Amino acid sequence: MLGAGMVTYGLPLPIAVLACLLAGTTCGLLSGLVVIRWAIPSFIVTLGMMEIARRGSVPCVSRVLRPQYIGSGIEVITDASFLGLSAPFLLAFLFVIAGQITLAAPRGSARYMIAIGTNEEAARLSGVNDAAGEAVGLQ
Repeated sequence: MLGAGMVTYGLPLPIAVLACLLAGTTCGLLSGLVVIRWAIPSFIVTLGMMEIARRGSVPCVSRVLRPQYIGSGIEVITDASFLGLSAPFLLAFLFVIAGQITLAAPRGSARYMIAIGTNEEAARLSGVNDAAGEAVGLQ
C-alpha cells in the first residue's frame, strides 16, 4: 500500500502512511465484525483477510503483482538521527519502552487482555476478573 501510494499515485510520504493506516484499520474492523457476527475463530478470519489482501485488493490498488521500489521520500526517516542515534533505532526503542510500560501496568492491563484474548476459558479458570470484578466469561 505504501509503495502504491507513493509510486503509482504520487502521494507524499505522510499521506501514504495515513492511507496504509486507514487500510489496516478497515481490514481489522471488517475482521472483527466477522468474528463477532458469525462467531468464526479469529485465526481463520485473519488468514482469510490476508488472502483477500494478497490476491485481491493489493493487485487492484497497486496495478502490479510485484513489490514496488519506493525510492526517495522514505530517506526522510531512515537518514534522520538524534544525538548520534538513527531515527529507526530510536523509534524501535520507544516502541519497546511503550510495550513494556503497557505490559507492566496493573490489573486491566495488556497481560489480562492477552490472557482473555488467547483463551477466555483458561483466563476464567485461572481467576482473571474483568473490569467490574466479575469472573471472565460469566454473564
